[in-house]
Amino acid sequence: MPQETRDTQPSGKVTEQRTLRLVLELTPGETCPIIALDESVQDIRTHVADGDCHCDFTVSEPTDDGERTVVEHTERAVDAHCACRVFHRFDAIPHVTDVREDSYVVSTFVADRAAALSLVDSLDDVCTSVRLLRLTTSDAVGLGAIPVEVDLAELTPKQREALERAEAAGYFRTPHEVSLDELAAEFDISASALSQRLAAAEEKVMEQLFRR
Repeated sequence: MPQETRDTQPSGKVTEQRTLRLVLELTPGETCPIIALDESVQDIRTHVADGDCHCDFTVSEPTDDGERTVVEHTERAVDAHCACRVFHRFDAIPHVTDVREDSYVVSTFVADRAAALSLVDSLDDVCTSVRLLRLTTSDAVGLGAIPVEVDLAELTPKQREALERAEAAGYFRTPHEVSLDELAAEFDISASALSQRLAAAEEKVMEQLFRR
């Protein structure tokens, strides 16, 4: 299957190395054409240009002789709830890998953790819900080029929420941008309980990174 490309300078100069791959489940607004399809979707390519969102859907549709594969193109003005607009703003190329009843799974590459957090936060502003399903990196310290995956499904929902909100609030930065007491107040639990929840989540993540 051909890879999605974009115009570059004639020199082909690499402007940035992207080592983090995010896999997200997005629940978009009802007007999103991706979840409006009834046919069996094989591939989706999107592109934003001049304020319009262009989508190519490779789908299978039934015929008298069985089925055929066709590419359907849609074009619509980008609105405030369009996830493609967010990917375009972050210069990230989305690859839709699965379409579900009211959501779809998309993967994309970003340069670092800060870019990943900003992208997820911005998607959360325009989508009904955003779930981070998987984070993959190929340059983890001490592991060279060996791909390392952190499967967030191994965390409980409360542990995952604690990690995501703590990171977004700057708890893991040096110095802390928020105290443990302040963060615990947002969860309406004690600082001790939040500390235990974060420690359990961090232990599961570290086990995945270094148990190979």
